[in-house]
Amino acid sequence: MGSWRKWIEAGRSVADERALEYLSNGRPSRAVRYFKGRLREQSKRLGWEHHETLITLCHLGAAYREAGRIEESVTLLTQNYGQLQRLFGNQDAATILCVSELAASIYAAGDRDAAHNLLSLLSEALDEARRLLGDAAAETLSLECQLALFYRAEGRLFEALSLMSTAGLYADVLGSNHSVTRQAETIWDEIGAAVKRMTDSFNDPDRHPLSATDRAAVSMTQAVAMEITTMREDRDGFQEVWHRAAKLWDYARRWYETHDGADHMNTLAAVEQQADCLVICGEGEAAIPLREAVYAERKKALGPDHPDTVKAEYNLARGYLEHGQVPAAIVLAEHVVDVWKRTHGPSDRYALSAMRTLAYGLHSMGRISEAEPLLQHLEDNGWEVRISNE
Repeated sequence: MGSWRKWIEAGRSVADERALEYLSNGRPSRAVRYFKGRLREQSKRLGWEHHETLITLCHLGAAYREAGRIEESVTLLTQNYGQLQRLFGNQDAATILCVSELAASIYAAGDRDAAHNLLSLLSEALDEARRLLGDAAAETLSLECQLALFYRAEGRLFEALSLMSTAGLYADVLGSNHSVTRQAETIWDEIGAAVKRMTDSFNDPDRHPLSATDRAAVSMTQAVAMEITTMREDRDGFQEVWHRAAKLWDYARRWYETHDGADHMNTLAAVEQQADCLVICGEGEAAIPLREAVYAERKKALGPDHPDTVKAEYNLARGYLEHGQVPAAIVLAEHVVDVWKRTHGPSDRYALSAMRTLAYGLHSMGRISEAEPLLQHLEDNGWEVRISNE
């Protein structure tokens, strides 16, 4: 993506201070006229397929959108995107920035499905913008807000929150009247409202039940659960914090189970997080039924050898081993080791971890001769293994 520097030099020469001021101060029609004039001059001097000319077309498409001429914006940017792909490829910075503007225009036109098809390129563009331009650059803020809009449309405010900079930064960099600034302010307002709905419902679910469509508040339930568990283990109230996180995940799980079904990926993800919280705060036995449910659902939906199924199986095997259900733990761990060795090799970290669980189980059952080769393999791979002979 070395062409980012080329874009900065060429693009800034096109989108000069006058045009940027027009867009930032809510005067997009002036920006349209300006870019049309630049386009006439560049097309004669450089030709229609020159990199700078295509960048100007991208700016013009964005100006059309800001002026409310959505259909013209989508048409122009679609054609421009095709040209950039053909001439410079998907990895060219101008192509990626055109993708960003096209996604914004398609989204403004109400075609969210089509805009979502461009998400991977938008994510790549955002990573590069942050690395090369910095978090406070106008291009970076526009890209992160565009991605956040997609997450917001799906009720995934936690992902939107994780992307976005502080609300005031958008106004400082882009101007208070810029469409991206207004969109960012809307998302922040929705995040605040969702947190309040989540808090009210969690504290008093009978008086403040969440509706079947309120995915935003459920998403923030998950966000709060993750946030409060970032404290260190040695801080006061550690167990209480993880207890509260487990309750929040249980709340999210019950909502997803009711509205998406027990076998939906959102439900299972919440169950796994709830189980992890219970284990950490010393209630591992209570986590076992949850892990059993996840394993059963993943096995039914994905098959016994799918990576997600095998990971759920491994978590359950560890739970069984730690709470005295050793024979059952051995059966599960043997399958995990077999699958992971075949698919990732015998020295893969996950395979070694499963071997350790299996070796502990075999040793505790007196099956020393079966455990010893596993223990030796672990030591050969640098794993320290301690097993009492008592």
